[in-house]
Amino acid sequence: MYFAGSFLALDLTHQIREPAAQHFAMWDGWHYLRLSTIGYIANDESCRFFPLFPLCISSLAPLVGGSHLAAGLLLSNLFSLVAFVLFNHGVYSRFGESTANWSLVFLLAFPGALFYQMVYSESLFFLLLILTWTGLEQQRYRWVAVWAILLPLCRPNGVFIALPILWYLARDKPMFFLRLPNWLRDPSSVNATEANLEKTTATDAWSNLRYYALLLSPLWGWGCYLTLMWVWTGNPWVGFDTQLQSHSVWNLINVPKFIVSFFTVTRWHEFESSFLERCIFIAVLCTVTTQWRLDKGFFVWSYMLGLLPAMSGEYNSFTRYVAPAFPVFIAFGAWLGQPNRFRVRWSVLYVFGVLHLVLLWRYLNFKWAG
Repeated sequence: MYFAGSFLALDLTHQIREPAAQHFAMWDGWHYLRLSTIGYIANDESCRFFPLFPLCISSLAPLVGGSHLAAGLLLSNLFSLVAFVLFNHGVYSRFGESTANWSLVFLLAFPGALFYQMVYSESLFFLLLILTWTGLEQQRYRWVAVWAILLPLCRPNGVFIALPILWYLARDKPMFFLRLPNWLRDPSSVNATEANLEKTTATDAWSNLRYYALLLSPLWGWGCYLTLMWVWTGNPWVGFDTQLQSHSVWNLINVPKFIVSFFTVTRWHEFESSFLERCIFIAVLCTVTTQWRLDKGFFVWSYMLGLLPAMSGEYNSFTRYVAPAFPVFIAFGAWLGQPNRFRVRWSVLYVFGVLHLVLLWRYLNFKWAG
């Protein structure tokens, strides 16, 4: 984990006072610190950032001497640490110790993983994702509903958690939307008493209601987000209006534009037309067959966490956005963790590690990192 030597609060103009501390409050981090300090202002550029992470920062700041920077760094490291542990445990329970350990290694070495330790919402988003994934695997639907409500408050693509939820319900509860009372599905129970019939019907109806409530929980979270923005700024859509500067929902259906933008490369790594972002996208595509072999449901997760951000933002910041796409790293761990792939495994880790350090250097020196 990366540790700042001194944490200082924001002054009245909401700038970081000490030059040493400025290195840890760059780009998106500055906006999160600003929101945690002064909140949302109508039509301000910071409105494109979602409120859950700055709310967490402002809640912790009084406990660390009023320093929002200290609170942000502490929370990012804490959220990511818990997420890493849960991720490793979840992969271990599904695919064994070797895959779990190598998956975590690839996740930590990945270039975009540096943002888990900075004042960015990726750490909180990743934690909520892993909690949702493990909850769905264990069919703990009540807790999943809680995480699914919080995800749209954390990042814009959080509302698409409805897609994995729908997949799990279709896989594990395929008849939840057409569930019939037991006495209709089992001819041997026709002679059951009327009381038992009513009880069974009520139980089945309650099960249906729980599944529908779970499926709709991301929309509840999105509704909470819109309500908060309306209360704070007077415009519930202000966040999406400002998002249009870098991302657009219309890009999700403009496939030709997505394909053309892949070949529009002008720089090694900047906000737009980055060669590195395209290389990372290709690396993600290389995991597709392994994901399919491990769990076909990983496709749904990868669509939500990888393809949607790539299409909406035309690959901008893809290295950072794809960092929480846990099926990608499970695929890396399962395929490259095998003993006969020793050279390939360490070659990929070497490239990841070098890129990680390069992007970290760029971030700390006020250059674009992701």
